Amino acid sequence: MKKPQWFRVIIAIVLFALAGTMTTACSDSVARTGPVPEVVQPNQVFNAVVIGDVASTSFVGSSTVSTSWAQRWFRNALPRSVTFFNLSSQYMTTDEAVSRSLPELSSLHPQVVAIFLGTGDIEEKVPAAQYAAALAIVVDTVKASGAKTILLGNLPDEIAEAAQYNAAAKRAIDTRGITLVDLVPLTLAFDATARNHQYVPDAASMKLIENAFTQAYATVSSAK
Repeated sequence: MKKPQWFRVIIAIVLFALAGTMTTACSDSVARTGPVPEVVQPNQVFNAVVIGDVASTSFVGSSTVSTSWAQRWFRNALPRSVTFFNLSSQYMTTDEAVSRSLPELSSLHPQVVAIFLGTGDIEEKVPAAQYAAALAIVVDTVKASGAKTILLGNLPDEIAEAAQYNAAAKRAIDTRGITLVDLVPLTLAFDATARNHQYVPDAASMKLIENAFTQAYATVSSAK
């Protein structure tokens, strides 16, 4: 028996409503169970830079990417969204850092910079006053690049000349408002397998240096 026109209209309306309800339910289900996008805070996205000499590089003696203090600091102290640049070089005094590392720095606009220079100067017998003057140029240039956090490691006292260099450096940078990472209290040892270099920290000492920079960075970050 043929259904009247009004009956067919009612059935069509009911089916249409049911289809809309099912579509909405499916859409809601996808929204609830789909992956949640990672929320990255804007202040976590930045460049971080290390400026150093042979003590901050990898592949010297037994040093590797996994043992280098600079790489460990990047992995352990900084957010995963950070882009890291190590501008250290195996054969470099602080004067050479001025001419070789600083030109690269200007294009990176880093927010965080860690500096650990001086072992190359001591190996090359650069006078402490000359080292300190070059270090002041490095610090001033880093500040001019817009870096908000600047960490400076001094020289460990296992190096005989360290006290003289540290005193000269302190006079040069004392009023520049940067954070000193004091390595003097640490008990460090040097890698006997590092050819042509006396002051490459061994693996255990690399960890101690990294811990000192990590703690300094955490302290500065929590204060901001």
